Amino acid sequence: MKEWLKPLGYKFPFAGNKDTDNWTEEQKEASRLSINNITNEILLKWLDEFIEPEKWIIEITGGEPGLYPEINTLISALNEKGYRGLIKTNGTLPIPKSENFKLVTAWHESVENIPPYYDWILLIKNPLGNWREKAEYCKKQNIPYKALAFNRRYKTGVDPQGLVTRKNSFLFYSVIMSMGQIMPCPNNVPTDGVSIHNMSPPLVKDLRSSCYWCGSIAGVEIFLPKNIIEKAKKDLEIMCY
Repeated sequence: MKEWLKPLGYKFPFAGNKDTDNWTEEQKEASRLSINNITNEILLKWLDEFIEPEKWIIEITGGEPGLYPEINTLISALNEKGYRGLIKTNGTLPIPKSENFKLVTAWHESVENIPPYYDWILLIKNPLGNWREKAEYCKKQNIPYKALAFNRRYKTGVDPQGLVTRKNSFLFYSVIMSMGQIMPCPNNVPTDGVSIHNMSPPLVKDLRSSCYWCGSIAGVEIFLPKNIIEKAKKDLEIMCY
């Protein structure tokens, strides 16, 4: 997915790229800094136009959301407007605590000590890792955590059909990439011109016919407060398989 985090037609300013061999150092630096051009101003304007707080759950992820320059003021603004959701982070950077946005922190296999910033700890049941010891630590310290099944797809390159089959209480999903492109699924190629900068409406994926990526990402709902999950079930009056 990394290649889709750049603007369509973006060319890396490295030697061997004929389009950019003659770039000045200033042009190269400007190009590097343009990789993420979402700002709070444009994002909040787009949310106000298309996303009703009582009907959507917002997931803020990355990369690492703590690196976003305006993360502090973004969380405050989202709270004031009544939005709710999750922030998926590695827990190494301070992100504002919020009743409406819980920090779901992945305690990665290669990290020995628990990350400093979290509301919930996420553990992956990688058989090569020490997730059981980490789970025991969380239990003894009364730290909220959840352990999710290890995804063998990343080891084999094969989509394990059936491995991620689960019930979804949330039916629809939309993605905004770091350049502002709007897509119905993170596995899609961005469509030129469809972005929050152009005030394009959400492109929605129906999770009832979920692909692997959407099904996996929809799984974050297990971290949401019970009242939000129950409200979604009541509103939708359907459970999807």
